[in-house]
Amino acid sequence: MKQKWTYSIKAMSIAFALTGISSWSLAAIQGLHFSHKDWEIACDNTGTCRAAGYQSDQDIDLPVSVLLERAAGANSGIKAQVRILPLATTTTTREVQMQIANTAYGMIGLNREGIGQPSTAQTRALLKAVQGTSPVIFKNAQTHWTLSTAGASAVLLKMDAFQHRLSTTSALIKPGKKSCQAVLKAAAIPQVVISKYQSGKITQAKLNTAASQQMIRKLKATTNEDQCDLLFSQRFLSDDAMTIYPINAQNQLIQIPCWRGAYNMGSGFWLMDQNKQLKQLVTTSGETFSQGQIFSGHKVRGLGDCRSQDQWAWNGRKFVKSFSSLTVQCKGFAGGAWNLPSYVSIVISAQ
Repeated sequence: MKQKWTYSIKAMSIAFALTGISSWSLAAIQGLHFSHKDWEIACDNTGTCRAAGYQSDQDIDLPVSVLLERAAGANSGIKAQVRILPLATTTTTREVQMQIANTAYGMIGLNREGIGQPSTAQTRALLKAVQGTSPVIFKNAQTHWTLSTAGASAVLLKMDAFQHRLSTTSALIKPGKKSCQAVLKAAAIPQVVISKYQSGKITQAKLNTAASQQMIRKLKATTNEDQCDLLFSQRFLSDDAMTIYPINAQNQLIQIPCWRGAYNMGSGFWLMDQNKQLKQLVTTSGETFSQGQIFSGHKVRGLGDCRSQDQWAWNGRKFVKSFSSLTVQCKGFAGGAWNLPSYVSIVISAQ
């Protein structure tokens, strides 16, 4: 079986396929994630892109990250945030000075999480600096944190390409004279209404019973050994079970362990009707189910600082993707310095 989510710190670049979309197309915007050197970017289904840069691996003990966020649309600007860990315990004022090539660009106030928002002038200077080689330093009286610029130009170019800004006046990398008329327009955040959901008594069955084995044979027909190794190998643990969640009078959700890795595990979730006919394989990498939603969260590397997250919501007919995010360059920020989604939605309960 292939190891699930056993990404290294990702010295290599990764990218999820991006479907070419024109601003006048009716096709939905497909999200993207891309990583290069010390920077990564995620663009979501609304057209918003979030680029994050970090310290180099040589400065791993002094975590710093900058987030550059830009919505789709010809006139949208860049929003910047900086996050720093750890602030010295002796620091009486939570602020740092931004310095580029020995030139000071003023102070940035930080909240209790070490997050601050640079001014417009600071953001402009930061954008220019990360496209070069001059060090970007944030410092206070005790410490200084150095932001790496390696990979920033490639990531910002990816942002321009995703938002159809290449060679336009609004491009971040090598702006040109092309009109911004074809720049990707922002899409509305989709809504998922959880309807026709009726919670009920959750039941469990041991996996070695005749009924469970019959169900496992049916489930195997919907997947393969690479996606759900345990269905095929039957290497279940003694406390593994098939869990059945009522969805409503017509449907129920089945959960069975699918795979185990070095520091992750995933379950398969299948939608089944009252006649025990399988209607949908939602995922083979889920974790939990609650109030009409399936949740999945996995470590991207053994340190546990990077994570992938996915969610699916019941819309009255089937489960649909409602959220997806991935960070691969957390570099000391537990759970990731920022939320970098490639798919977002608003989930509404109709109960």
